[in-house]
Amino acid sequence: MNKVLRNSFYRNLILDIIKSDQCYILSIPEIQQILKNQGYSPNKTTIYREIKKLVSLGFLVEVFDLQDVVKYEFAFKKHHHHFICLKCKKIIPLKCFNENNFLEEFFQSIEKNYDISVNIDSLDLKGYCTQCKPD
Repeated sequence: MNKVLRNSFYRNLILDIIKSDQCYILSIPEIQQILKNQGYSPNKTTIYREIKKLVSLGFLVEVFDLQDVVKYEFAFKKHHHHFICLKCKKIIPLKCFNENNFLEEFFQSIEKNYDISVNIDSLDLKGYCTQCKPD
């Protein structure tokens, strides 16, 4: 990305949180809670302003959960899909599908067999995450 991002304390923290491998796709209240847990106390307005700036510069993208609540994730260079937990509503980016042509071949097969055109811009798999799946 060739975007210019002026240095901002909370903007950098927010970007670090969302880019971290430990986090998934986060809402503003979730980001605020993580910052609070780390000992910071930004108000909601500051977080909204910084998120809006990061989205406008292309560093973050909006993702909507099952209840159409907006969440944010790092703007990956490659297109990817998501897994959504039906219990806790966590959204997990599925980047592994981009490494092979599995989905493309699968959708081409469906298109051929049913004589339809499939849009593969977005695929959300739903189920239960590690913490929520039944034993």
